[in-house]
Amino acid sequence: MSKGKWAVVLAVLVVLAAIALAYAAGQAKAAAPEVVRAQRFEVVDAEGRLRGEMGFTAKGRPALALYDGKGKPRAILSLLPDGRPFLSLGDEQGKARAALALLADGSPGLGLRDKQGRERAGVSVGADGTATLWLADAKGKARAALGLGADGSPGFVLCDKKGKTRAGVAVSADGAGLALRDENGKVRAALGAAGEKRPESSLVLCDKEGKVIWEAP
Repeated sequence: MSKGKWAVVLAVLVVLAAIALAYAAGQAKAAAPEVVRAQRFEVVDAEGRLRGEMGFTAKGRPALALYDGKGKPRAILSLLPDGRPFLSLGDEQGKARAALALLADGSPGLGLRDKQGRERAGVSVGADGTATLWLADAKGKARAALGLGADGSPGFVLCDKKGKTRAGVAVSADGAGLALRDENGKVRAALGAAGEKRPESSLVLCDKEGKVIWEAP
């Protein structure tokens, strides 16, 4: 083959190589786009089981869900109808056992549930700076609560099975106090300040109408 023909062949090869490189670069860019738009994504494991998905709920709210190897939802991050974020953690049966969310006023709240789905404990911090921890019985009735007022004053209350406050301890600017109430919510005995301007050493006994029948000092 003459030198002229070799030159032509070489030139053709160079052009073909350039085209191939340009095509490969284009394919690489297409395989890794900067933005991916879709309404639903699914993640499966090596056995093809769904382990995670991101999309919209039946009510049109965005959500991210993670599943265990048995297909049970174990964690769900979503938005409530008014746009507040909500995180739910589930047990091996797929039942929600813990939930973290922002309340209507923007303050955070954490709720813990038993196997039957009843809320048994909760923690919240109010927008005014108050903080509360509460405990409930197997029927979902609040039975105990520990909290801090907006001024930082601590308080502790105990409730009966009907949810009525029966005992309370508080420490305020006026001092510390203990109050005992009957099933109707009437104070029957008070020790210390108990929310009123009394000496911390005082003891007050009341009748069922709440009237003082004995006190000292």
